[in-house]
Amino acid sequence: MPSTVNDGVWYPTDVPKQIEVFNNFQRYLLLEGCRRSGKSVGAQHKVFRHLVQNPWAKVAIISRTTKNGKQGAWADLTGPIYRTWNQAGITEFSVPPKHEMDTKMAYFRLKNIHGGEGECQLHSIDVDDNVEDKFKDTRFSMFYLIEADRFDELVYSTLCQQLRSLEVPYGQQQFILDTNPPEEGEDHWLYRRFFDPKNEPDIEDWKRKYKRIHFEIQDNPYLTEDEKRDLYRDYQNDPAKLQRYYYGKWVRDSASSAFSDVFVHNIHVVGEWDSSKPEESQELLRPAEKTYAIDVGFDVGDVNTAVLFGVPRLVDTISLCYDIIDEVVVLQEQLSLQALTEMVLHRMDVWDDYCTKVLKIGKPPLWRFWSDPSSMRYKSSAGGTEAQLVELYSKGRIQMEPVAKGDGSVRARLDMLRRMLFEERIFFSPRCEKMIDALRSLRKGTSQTHLIDRTSKYKHPFDALTYMLSGALPDEIAGVGLPNQSRSTVSFIKL
Repeated sequence: MPSTVNDGVWYPTDVPKQIEVFNNFQRYLLLEGCRRSGKSVGAQHKVFRHLVQNPWAKVAIISRTTKNGKQGAWADLTGPIYRTWNQAGITEFSVPPKHEMDTKMAYFRLKNIHGGEGECQLHSIDVDDNVEDKFKDTRFSMFYLIEADRFDELVYSTLCQQLRSLEVPYGQQQFILDTNPPEEGEDHWLYRRFFDPKNEPDIEDWKRKYKRIHFEIQDNPYLTEDEKRDLYRDYQNDPAKLQRYYYGKWVRDSASSAFSDVFVHNIHVVGEWDSSKPEESQELLRPAEKTYAIDVGFDVGDVNTAVLFGVPRLVDTISLCYDIIDEVVVLQEQLSLQALTEMVLHRMDVWDDYCTKVLKIGKPPLWRFWSDPSSMRYKSSAGGTEAQLVELYSKGRIQMEPVAKGDGSVRARLDMLRRMLFEERIFFSPRCEKMIDALRSLRKGTSQTHLIDRTSKYKHPFDALTYMLSGALPDEIAGVGLPNQSRSTVSFIKL
């Protein structure tokens, strides 16, 4: 792609949408749209502008894997992008592309217009939870996050804190994100950050700092008609991918979900939920008449915690079903055990009241709590086990039981949940928003040993639910004491 001169100003590209990127200086810039539309080239020229125009600039290119980064953006930056700038006589390598001997990190340095040099580094983040350990105590003046939809919001928010160069002024620092519309569509965190500022405390500050630039296929004038037809043909038999990759639309695509072939929202989600309205006025999946037990599954983590509430029932003499009525799920945010315990106790009180006052059962249901065996391991930092601390904070109301866990346990839990979904033996209240998101978005793993995406935040609701099911089902399958009722009697009573 040739460079151009407009009104005496040199540009490394003559593509209008890429020039718009080149001239944008808002702190957080999202480049989104269809494939082959020129987003990446626009971002890469902006990286060079930053390196050349700022004294002692330091840029981090972030890819999911080093291999993908080297074969894609890094090859372009050190190849055609560099040649465009070098042949125009604007800059040259002061340190050609090389690797650090100890860390194997790829980097290069460019001469800038101030007589100094700027440095560009290539990094990979294969596990999102490692981002803080990898980047703490670092300072950068620009980040370029490749395929941003593949990273959790934790990565973005952590890297934002490292955009704090002492050499480059705040107003010249920038975070560029490059993405095709993600599988989650408008439910992805990128959409909330860049499209939907309704929860922003300072909307004017958001408008000053946040910008998204949408790319369509016609924005790349160098894409031939044959290439456009080939791109269309690649996705014409998959409507969701055609909308995302060819038209650049933010639509949900659950094709790669571990449950995409067995989870049907209209079947498995019962009722309607509006968080802005009082809970008691809404039609939700609640405990049915004669409910005697409520099972609770825990998955407690450092930054991801999930608790699911389920009610067992029989639809005939042998078919056990579970109604998942509630959740306490906090993802990508630290939560103390004491705060978690208080939140769970509050929901327990809600369901105790419902069973005694609305269903008039006469006494609260039996509560049973299931957890990963790691909750029973002593932690010197806490002075006890998670289970002991939760029991202490709850004054004995919550006593966790460990579930069996060993080789093949993930496969067994995955197969169990898939089978229950297929047989329509598990249903969810729409109040369980994070769990429903997990069923839609938890991706399959990459091998027979990694059956689900272990790096996904959605793994935690899955674990909590299946700990509860695998712990409770061996006892419940005999049918002792369970209410014998059909699904048609599930309660939708408005309190």
